[in-house]
Amino acid sequence: MNEFQAKSSRNIRSLNTYPYVYASYVTDSGTGAVAVIDPLQDKIIYRIPTGYSPSAMCTDYYSENLFVTDDRSNFLTVYSLDDYKPVLNRRVGTSSAPKPVAVTVEPTSKKAYVANYGDHCVTIIDLNTKRIKNVPIVTLQPGVQGRPFAFTVTENSPFVYVACKNDHGSDFVAAIGVEDDKVYSLDFEDDITITFDGTRNPLTIHPDTHTLVSLGNVGILNYIREDRPVGEVYDTISLLDNTVSGFYLHHNKMLFCTTRRDKDYLKVFKNLEIDADRNITYENFFEVPSYKGQDKIRLATSEKAIAVTIQPTDLPSGGLQIIYTGNMQSQFYPLYAVGDMTFWEDQKAYVAANNSVRPIDLGTGQMKPAIPIGGTNITVRNLISDYSYQSS
Repeated sequence: MNEFQAKSSRNIRSLNTYPYVYASYVTDSGTGAVAVIDPLQDKIIYRIPTGYSPSAMCTDYYSENLFVTDDRSNFLTVYSLDDYKPVLNRRVGTSSAPKPVAVTVEPTSKKAYVANYGDHCVTIIDLNTKRIKNVPIVTLQPGVQGRPFAFTVTENSPFVYVACKNDHGSDFVAAIGVEDDKVYSLDFEDDITITFDGTRNPLTIHPDTHTLVSLGNVGILNYIREDRPVGEVYDTISLLDNTVSGFYLHHNKMLFCTTRRDKDYLKVFKNLEIDADRNITYENFFEVPSYKGQDKIRLATSEKAIAVTIQPTDLPSGGLQIIYTGNMQSQFYPLYAVGDMTFWEDQKAYVAANNSVRPIDLGTGQMKPAIPIGGTNITVRNLISDYSYQSS
């Protein structure tokens, strides 16, 4: 049975508006923009010119501003969602090619963070003073820098966590203090080599803020103290091996993890934790049937459902799998072109194709006509709607 209702019961954070859907795209003439889609009409109501090449997007917690990075001009631009005008425009990184690939805003909306993959640094923007700071992301090995590519945050946590690729060994995680901007490297032992996918976010945080989960060829849990992250208090759990991305549900502490693209199931834990003595506990573990080719994983606002995009592997087409978190039943929507994905409220899912966006009505279970973004010479890059605790 479909657990969604035609109306959303979510309490909107902003009292003045409801969130739209934002689709970033580039044209073959070398320009970029963000299409603003009204989900009540499924039509584009505005286009925000963003420069050359929009590479990542997010909103702040109250959905008042849209943050867009450009990996060609190497700028972060912040647009007011009242009138779509830029309110902040800052260059990121320290070199001529910082390659910004991810952006997030911590839940108090005081600071924004940009992952500069080509510069081995994170740009921190104080949204009150408009000052910027570039902090290097280094491992505990002398002279070895990491390439940041994904963030995760959560409410009441004093840290922002960043996943990093390492050209000289094991990939790793760093924590950045929200108050002091201090960087802590959470390195692992020499005999543990974790490899992140590099394109999908491998980090998620338990709702109690003490357990940080890193997903990859090896699954690692870090215990995080309130005063500072403790790199040496961690352990591995083999049940998380060969995972790629995932997240905790806040209301019931369930952890959903996608697996490698040659696997046809998701791994699910109930209340997976690690404590200060490196004891790992969980209430339950099981697998949910899925499909080979798992790609993006997203969470509905109410946490009633998750969605996983499926790239075509052993199926004639790809598609979108909706899994209802209450009874673990699922529904599959076949799609021939599958890009990024987002939920709007609890009512619709939107999936990017090459040059269009496909709405799926979760109340009726019907796929709606695709929304053309602007012709055949454009490529849709990212889709977002409301605030997320993970960079996309």
